[in-house]
Amino acid sequence: MRVRLLSMTVCLGFAGLAWAAENPLAEARSALEQWVQTRQLVAKTRSDWAAEKDVLEASARMFERELKDLDAKVAGLGEASGQVARERQGLETEQEALGQATARARALATGYEQRIKALNERLPAPLRRRIAPLLERFPEDPDSTRMSVAERLQNLVGVLNEIDKFNSGVSVESEIRTNAAGREVQVETLYVGLAQAYFVGEGGEFAGVEQPGDTGWQTTPRNELGPTITRAIAMYRNQSPAALLVVPFEVR
Repeated sequence: MRVRLLSMTVCLGFAGLAWAAENPLAEARSALEQWVQTRQLVAKTRSDWAAEKDVLEASARMFERELKDLDAKVAGLGEASGQVARERQGLETEQEALGQATARARALATGYEQRIKALNERLPAPLRRRIAPLLERFPEDPDSTRMSVAERLQNLVGVLNEIDKFNSGVSVESEIRTNAAGREVQVETLYVGLAQAYFVGEGGEFAGVEQPGDTGWQTTPRNELGPTITRAIAMYRNQSPAALLVVPFEVR
């Protein structure tokens, strides 16, 4: 019995020695495997970091370029804003000058319209008929009219052109006048600009002279001038050869 117990004890002792001998080897193998795994993890981490570092550096460079571009755009925007401000100021200055010029032109138009209205009564009848449509376009109230200054000035130019045209030449007009007997007679009137007029009718028996006055053209009967005025009108129409004629002329 003791021999068996001894044998069992010896066997258990050898088994303990065998386990003690194998355990450090297992621990060493496990530690080696963990070290290898750690090295692999470190190597992978370094490799991943190197790749990410390149990406991050490339991204940083790209962001720096975009930031510089953005700074340049902001600077350009500031310059453009300054340019816009300068242009706006220039436009406001021009607008102010235009407003002042328009006000002066409006006052000028109003003054000429009033003067022409006053002058109209002193113009000969044929000229008054010509400019009547233009005078009708004069505004009744210059301060509240819807006509633009340009339209008013253009209308004034038309009136002045007609007056200047009439005053710059000689013209013959067919008119109706009243003779000494109170009867209306058709006559032909020779106008020498706005300075003088000579009329004749009834076969040269009814004639006279007209001159501008403060209240209109004043008529002076001069029947003795009938033949002379008739010949002057014929010369104007190239129906008679040119000749020296003596007619009264008075400058007022």
